[in-house]
Amino acid sequence: MHVPDATLNFDVRWQIRDGLRGADIGFCPKMELCAGKQDILQDAKFTEAIPQAEALHTLMLRFYKSARINWVSLEEALELAPAQQKPIHAISISGPLFDESC
Repeated sequence: MHVPDATLNFDVRWQIRDGLRGADIGFCPKMELCAGKQDILQDAKFTEAIPQAEALHTLMLRFYKSARINWVSLEEALELAPAQQKPIHAISISGPLFDESC
């Protein structure tokens, strides 16, 4: 995972007092997920592992709700809609959905 390469790539919100909230957006060149002591895994013996691609996909589903959407082409949607008795929601996107700062 990485911070999106954009002018503004994060937003933050906080509660000031009852009913009043603050918000701001900005640029962060690097973001890391860290937990606990760095040397805690020195003597660890792992019995299982998952491929990096699977780990990335799992994290994407956890952090980005848009990754949970089953995106299909228009042609596939036209075939699936009648079979599943569901409407078609067409979306035109000019940027990444992972940039949740907007």
